[in-house]
Amino acid sequence: MKLKLELEKKGHGARRLAPILWLALVLTLACAPGDARADSMICTNGIASTGDHQAVVLAKCGEPQFRKIISTGDNNRIVEEHWGYFIDKQRIFIFINGFLSSIVY
Repeated sequence: MKLKLELEKKGHGARRLAPILWLALVLTLACAPGDARADSMICTNGIASTGDHQAVVLAKCGEPQFRKIISTGDNNRIVEEHWGYFIDKQRIFIFINGFLSSIVY
């Protein structure tokens, strides 16, 4: 109670600061990823973006740490393939018919 009176006497405006702190908290939580996805990723030799062909991603990002075929179509044609990169944290590049469709963190 004594601290509150001292703040009010000194004119710090602690009551005006509270809404700003709430706004900062709400914005921080709103920006926190649930299922984080990206349209592009900065790699060693460029930026890999959705729509890029596997060869382009390979040239920009290098060989992935792993490759996993999720499904195949007729005549063993690959429909979906996952590539794993560990840049600062794990990234999964998802390719559909040879083209990058999404990047998942």
